[in-house]
Amino acid sequence: MIKPNPHTGIDEVWYCPFDVSFAAHTPTWEQIELDTSAFMISGKAWKSRHTIWSAKNVRDALLDENQPELGGRNALTSLECVSATYVSHFSEKKVQLPLEERSHPLTKHINIGATTE
Repeated sequence: MIKPNPHTGIDEVWYCPFDVSFAAHTPTWEQIELDTSAFMISGKAWKSRHTIWSAKNVRDALLDENQPELGGRNALTSLECVSATYVSHFSEKKVQLPLEERSHPLTKHINIGATTE
């Protein structure tokens, strides 16, 4: 989990080694220490690490003539993984990537639900 510290506003990374899907279970979360030098620009620490990291990543990608981590190709891959999760859930089957059906799985599921009621 990534969340900002409520006192400093600086993003922190937390890890839970237990299954957190049960509401009655209160797991122990462990903070993962980050190398703060990765978030320094001109000797100044930036509170919005994700924002400054994104800006640095785009700049570096342009200079190195590469794709940024948050570029369109990776975004499309992430979206397809989320869609595959829904398809697998609704069909109760394992799905293969890339998906053959390219329509949004929630739209299809909502339309099926509307016709059966």
